[in-house]
Amino acid sequence: DTPTQGLPTVLIGDTEWMLLDTVHARSDILYHREVPTFVDSNHTGLNLSYFRISAQPTDSLLTSFSVSASGYSVDNLVPTTPTNLSSVIVGADSVRLTWEPSPDSDLQGYRVYRGQSQNFLPTQANLYHAATTDTFFHDTGLQPGDRFYYRVAAIDYNGNYSDLTDAVFGSGLPEAFALKQNYPNPFNLSTTLRFDLPRLTRVSIIVYDLRGREVVRLFNGLHPSGCCHQVEWDGQSADGRELPSGVYFARMVIPPSEGGTPGFAHNIKMLLLR
Repeated sequence: DTPTQGLPTVLIGDTEWMLLDTVHARSDILYHREVPTFVDSNHTGLNLSYFRISAQPTDSLLTSFSVSASGYSVDNLVPTTPTNLSSVIVGADSVRLTWEPSPDSDLQGYRVYRGQSQNFLPTQANLYHAATTDTFFHDTGLQPGDRFYYRVAAIDYNGNYSDLTDAVFGSGLPEAFALKQNYPNPFNLSTTLRFDLPRLTRVSIIVYDLRGREVVRLFNGLHPSGCCHQVEWDGQSADGRELPSGVYFARMVIPPSEGGTPGFAHNIKMLLLR
């Protein structure tokens, strides 16, 4: 629908005009009104609308009309922000981004930004892909250990930009297996363990107490490759018991591959404080 839809019309000469508003005369020197246009100016042109003023004395049925004047409105409404931005590692050097489309009829496309931190701000320097009409993008040529965050904005034909999406993480494949130190450490309620996998593999991450007894298995199964995977431990045993303060160890084990690639094992020390 347009702002002028449903308005009454009047015939002036052979031309039908829409009646936009009525203003009572007050002997003012200047009158003003804000009125709608048929359509905003856009990439196809100014889309001029034409206007006339009529005047009618209170003691007469005669009506006089001004000459017509033209004007146009400017589209300053931002597009809808894209939604559901996600990233998937699709190879040793490639990340695939996907998002839901913006529903705006005057949408020109999308801009992809890439930064080093999750809360990076968009600038010309981190504008990574200037224009795409697709709702996906491949970032190729990543090096092992590359770590980036991505955000997407919509742009319409009049140069209006939407807000940016929340950032998503993407990276090249890590060069080696790794189990990172948990954070926070020491911890009270819960702690996060991050790990890197350069290939699809079976992996187990098990927590042990100081006596070497198994406390809980945080993960045990097949896991896709990628950087900065994470699991959380809430300081409880496998049967849900709250464990006492003390030192615990998390051990990640990767078995050797069938092709002869060596396995991996690494421990980290964690301090639980109640």
